Parts: sequence; C-alpha cells; structure tokens
Amino acid sequence: MPNASRRKARPLPSAPPAEQRAPRRPAPPPVVVEEVREPSRIPAVGVVGVVGTIAVLGALLLLRPSGAGGADALGGRPGPTKVILGPPAPGGIGLAGAAGTTDGDPVQTPYGTVQVRITVAGGRITDIVALALPDGDRRTRRISQIAGPMLHDEALTAQSANINTISGATYTSGGYIRSLQSALDKAGR
Repeated sequence: MPNASRRKARPLPSAPPAEQRAPRRPAPPPVVVEEVREPSRIPAVGVVGVVGTIAVLGALLLLRPSGAGGADALGGRPGPTKVILGPPAPGGIGLAGAAGTTDGDPVQTPYGTVQVRITVAGGRITDIVALALPDGDRRTRRISQIAGPMLHDEALTAQSANINTISGATYTSGGYIRSLQSALDKAGR
C-alpha cells in the first residue's frame, strides 16, 4: 500500500488559556453528620401492659398440670382437651337393684339433638348408647364421631353424668351430660 493512504493525525484542540477559563469554585466543606439519639419514650401504660401479660402467662404455665391437653411431648398435633367439671360420684350411681334400659331426654343443641340410652345392671351402668348425636354437616358429624366414644368411656368410668367436657365438642358434651343425667334420674325412680 502506498503511503498516500495514510492520514495525518489531527492535533487535539488545546485547552483555552487560563484567562479564558471559568473561575474555580472552592470545594464545599465536608458534611459532618451527627447522630442524635433521643431517649426512648415508651408509655408507662405499654410497659405495665407487657409486664402484666408476661406475669399472667407465667402464672398460667406454672399452674398448668404437666399432662393437661395441648400438643404431645414430641410436638405432635394437639389432642382433645378435657375440662374437669367435678369429682366422679363415689361408688355406684345410687341405683341399687335397678336393672334394664332407660332413654334419656333428647337435648337440643345449636348443632343438633343429643340423646342417650343407658343399660343398668346390679346398680351399675353397663352400657351407654348414643341414640342421637349432632350431624348437621360434615364437620359436626366428625366432631360427634370423635366426642361420642370419649364421652361414652368417661361416663362408664365415672358411673355418673359428672364427666369431663370435651374441648371442641362443648355443645355435644353438654347435651350428652344432660341426657345421661335424665336417664339416670329416670332409672333411679
């Protein structure tokens, strides 16, 4: 290639003379940021409320029996919780010599009717049959399927209507207890 194809380098524009330049501005002073912390002003009512809540929770934890309701020790699902209504009647149910079956009164609850039939032999309850338990919808039927056998076992063990109420089946438990008591009252006559 011939040298003619080479282009000459253009000179770079030179900086304007110092007289033509804009005056230099002085650099701004460095910004100093001071962090000002005001003392915390938590209302006294809030402190009292928090302390009071902690005290109540602590007292409840101290008063809770070790095996009462809630989740099992391994963190599984919580089981039904029993609420103790009172001590079971001592001995039998006061039906000395009574025998046969007796139906309790039907008890209406917000979720349906509860009625039981008891069988008594030798002054003791030998069997309890739930003639009616609430079954309005699927959830109610499921609660009745769980609570019915628990209430049955409690009543047979206690030999009275003085049994524990099943948490989550409060209305069913109350109806069961009232129907059972009416059957016991009828059998005792």
